[in-house]
Amino acid sequence: MIDVDVHRKLGSITNNRSWNLIESAELTAEESEELLATAMASVYHWTAVGDSEKFPARDLLAGAALLKIGLTKMSEGFVQRAYDALSPADRAEWEQAFAHAVRAWYLWQCGETDTARAHYQQAKEIGENMPDPEDRMIFFNTFDLIPPPLAV
Repeated sequence: MIDVDVHRKLGSITNNRSWNLIESAELTAEESEELLATAMASVYHWTAVGDSEKFPARDLLAGAALLKIGLTKMSEGFVQRAYDALSPADRAEWEQAFAHAVRAWYLWQCGETDTARAHYQQAKEIGENMPDPEDRMIFFNTFDLIPPPLAV
């Protein structure tokens, strides 16, 4: 049995590597495989830690990773859980922005362009109005690589 501190450390390492890959403009086939592996490893480790406060971020990462490599259908549950948990107005701006951005990405890949546009625009507005410049920069590093829904 793996110690919870080891799970936490490995969850953090795999989370960070996954986001670095997600923020890449293009992925090779090998990088796509690495992204799938690191994202799912991160899900495994954060689930083992058992901190339910981390689950929405875990689901956001998994959803974004699966979307990045074109596994739209597999991303559905992760994207929905992350959106449900992170989009309410009482969440931090960066959480809301990411929730709307990843939801827009998912909807766009499903062909729901009008709804995707609305979420994309909401994510962009929340991101532009983030009071913390570091949070804004981190958000837009990822957001700028999400394909905008047609004609946005």
